[in-house]
Amino acid sequence: MNILKEKNKILVTGASGFVGSNLVPRLEKEGYTVTGLSSKDIDFSEIKPVYFPKCDIVIHLAAMTNIIKCEKEIIKALAINGLSCAWLTFNSNMKIIYLSTDQVFDGEFLPKNSYTEYAIPNPINWYGKSKLMGENFIKQREENLILRCGKIYGDKIPWVDKLVSDGKQVYSYIDQTRSYIHIDELCDKIVLYLKDDISGIKHIPGVKMNRYNFIKTYYFATKPVVSSTTEHGKLSPLNTSLRSVR
Repeated sequence: MNILKEKNKILVTGASGFVGSNLVPRLEKEGYTVTGLSSKDIDFSEIKPVYFPKCDIVIHLAAMTNIIKCEKEIIKALAINGLSCAWLTFNSNMKIIYLSTDQVFDGEFLPKNSYTEYAIPNPINWYGKSKLMGENFIKQREENLILRCGKIYGDKIPWVDKLVSDGKQVYSYIDQTRSYIHIDELCDKIVLYLKDDISGIKHIPGVKMNRYNFIKTYYFATKPVVSSTTEHGKLSPLNTSLRSVR
């Protein structure tokens, strides 16, 4: 079912972020009328009701994604990643497409070495817990769609660029495996699922690689590191690669 003609007014939160800044022009190119909201327009970090401009569909991209910051600012992470979904779900009649994460899984139980849409979430960090909280609100309406993906990248990797420009060594984990997806492919999938009016939970897998091999495809100046020896690594599951079966 193509809903373009019936529902063409789209609200995008997190419109100025990496995904949003690529998705908004893509949606406009497809003929949708898009209203974009950034953190300057709406503050999800305050624990109070949030109201939204009226549209047909909202694509909820706004998120607090830094794992270490989520550990240090738990209430803020729960508000932005979790309660924002409650306000969307219960204060509007718009269909919601929510971009979630592979971090809702613990990396311990791996059927066929990847998580499907039917795997049971069990996050080990507050980023994953807050995103799962958001998912649980979104699931209260059966027409909504939850999209889970792994690491999103573009033609360059900004945080790697910054280390290189500062003359610093790029370290990368050899024992953390994730699904990596290019921003163009992610936008393609979102547009496709939007047109087909898909609901429920859908994984967008991308390419399965460990972090060291992924970064090495862009830069040779990278040093392998075992994540269990680093503070950031201890906060992340070892293998959250995704697989889609629906």
